Amino acid sequence: MKILTMHAFYQVLGGEDISHRTETAYLRERGHDVHDLTVHNADLGDLSTPARIRATLSNPRTGEAARQAIARFQPDVAYCNNLFPGLSSSVIAACNDAHIPVVRVLRNYRITCAAGSLYRDGQHCDSCVGSSPLPGIIHGCYRGSRPTTAIATLARQRDLHRNRDTHWIAISQYVRDIAIRAGLDADHITVRPNLSQPPAPSAKTDGAGAGRDAAQASGTGAGAAQAGGAGAGAGAAQGSGTDAVTARPGGDHQPPTPTGGAPTILYVGRDTPEKGLPLLLDAFTTVRTHRPDAQLHIVGASRPHDTTPGVTWVGSVPHEQVAARMADATVLAVPSTWAEPFGRVVVEALAVGTPVVAAATGGLAELGGQSVDLFDPTSPAQLAERLLDALARPAAETAPLARARYDADFAPDRWYSITMDVLQRAAASR
Repeated sequence: MKILTMHAFYQVLGGEDISHRTETAYLRERGHDVHDLTVHNADLGDLSTPARIRATLSNPRTGEAARQAIARFQPDVAYCNNLFPGLSSSVIAACNDAHIPVVRVLRNYRITCAAGSLYRDGQHCDSCVGSSPLPGIIHGCYRGSRPTTAIATLARQRDLHRNRDTHWIAISQYVRDIAIRAGLDADHITVRPNLSQPPAPSAKTDGAGAGRDAAQASGTGAGAAQAGGAGAGAGAAQGSGTDAVTARPGGDHQPPTPTGGAPTILYVGRDTPEKGLPLLLDAFTTVRTHRPDAQLHIVGASRPHDTTPGVTWVGSVPHEQVAARMADATVLAVPSTWAEPFGRVVVEALAVGTPVVAAATGGLAELGGQSVDLFDPTSPAQLAERLLDALARPAAETAPLARARYDADFAPDRWYSITMDVLQRAAASR
């Protein structure tokens, strides 16, 4: 199948960006002819304010890049991750004009929420879901600005108008439910988890007898590394089936720190309120009263002046080191206080045989079960209890169960089967 993939990379590399890279590479591995049209959202910062507004609403440059890609490549279907704001709905208009079916992935809540997070002032917020976007504009939910939020809202409404016949993929049932409340046709939304290819078999999974042969993942990681530098513009580079501006990892990197056998809790993510680090640090204080040897390693965030006993602030690391750190940990903690759409880090941890303790919120709540213990995100005491339980179990017991959960529910073949079903149905509607 000839697939035109499209994505606007965020200014700070995150899970959506990694998903796009991983999926594009995997589709090529499975023998599909893939042409990748990408931009970097940092490029918009080089434009004047009026030009940036126009590009956000409908970017003529990316629309023309999409039209040229369609004319050269003649795709059977377009597969889109993030379009906002760098690509804009102009690329959808180009597909519509050429009668190219479109499949889009819902990885956040921007379909109905200006912030894309259903989170405001430290609390869950669904004021705009299925109703007027006015509350979001009043509160300036996008970048803390009412005018900017109004522009983002107008862009979203134009986007939806151009997506009447789009096939949608939601990364969790929770995201699908929100999209339906926002007005999307339930019959056009398929639930499919994120793709996470396992790293090469490790001593942890091999020793436990839990692993299966797997190819080394391309672009594996949990979104902890940061991107630096702006790209060259929409569709500026061509070759090897790609019109791309590639996000580049940057920042200072620390080498992996061996745990020396100490029971280790790992956190991977940003240091922002909705990610729940204060909740985890509070719970870790309780954990240390019962397990003084327990360690907490925090990847993707840094507080140079924090000297909390047992806490190591690792900062940004290259993607290839994230899986190694996960494999070295006793348990992964995901203390999010917002409604996470899915939880990529959960699947990545399971792939290397590491159990998870996660907040029962949003799409994370759907991942509960074997090797994923859930806790009430309002209760540091319950989080501490779950972490202590995890630290008490030997890896020889937990690793095979975690990897078996990954193989059963999140292996690449399952992702591929669901994805191809949607792409083929879309292509058949042409």
